[in-house]
Amino acid sequence: MLDIILAFLLLIVLPARALWRREKKPSDTPRSRRYTVTTLMIAGLLTILWIDWWIAGRSLATLGLGLPTTTPALIGLGASAGILALFRILIWYKRGAPAPEAERAARELLPQTASEIRMFVVFSLAVGIGWEVLYRGFLLFYLPIYVGLVAAVIVSAISYGVGHGFKNVGQFAGSIVAALVFAIGYALTANLWWLAILHVGLPLLTLTVRSDERDGVIPHA
Repeated sequence: MLDIILAFLLLIVLPARALWRREKKPSDTPRSRRYTVTTLMIAGLLTILWIDWWIAGRSLATLGLGLPTTTPALIGLGASAGILALFRILIWYKRGAPAPEAERAARELLPQTASEIRMFVVFSLAVGIGWEVLYRGFLLFYLPIYVGLVAAVIVSAISYGVGHGFKNVGQFAGSIVAALVFAIGYALTANLWWLAILHVGLPLLTLTVRSDERDGVIPHA
C-alpha cells in the first residue's frame, strides 16, 4: 500500500502541483521559504519510503544505495567527478556580467545572505539525495514490475521533469531531457551515489563563486 501511495505522490500529485503553481513567479515567495518547504516535503516523502522499506524488509541496495563497487558504478563516480570539475572550470573562466535573464534567475534561486546560504546547503543536500532516491531509486524499483524498465525510465523522467513546472518550452524540454539522462544513468549503473554527488555538487559549486562571476548556469532543483 505504501508503494502505491508513494508512487501516486511522485507520479501524479507533485507534477500536478508544479503545473498548478506555474503562474506564480519564484520571486513572489521568499527564498528561505522555498528552501524550507522543499526540504520538508522531501523529508516527509523519505519518511514514507523508510517506513515502507522497513515494513517490507528491503535492503538499501534495492534503492541503488549499495556500495559503488561495480565497474559501472565506479565509472559513474569518475564521470561525476569529471563533470563537477569541468563545471567549476567553466564558471571560473567565464567572467563578466551575466545576461539579464541569467542574473534574474540567480537572484531568484541562489542565496544572498549568510542565513540563506546555510539553508541552501541543507536544501541542496535534500534535493540532490532525496530526489535521486525517490525518482530514480524508488520509481525504477517499483515501475518496471508493471511497465518494464524502458517505460519506467521514461515515465520517471517525465514525472520528474514536469515536477520542475512550466516556465517556457525550452525550460520544460530541458527539465525532461536532464531527468531522462539521470534516469538512464541510474538504469545503466544500478547505483545512485554518483548521481547524488553530481546532483548535490552542481548547485553547491555556485556558492564558491562571487555573484559577479556567476555565469547563470543554474542547475534544476
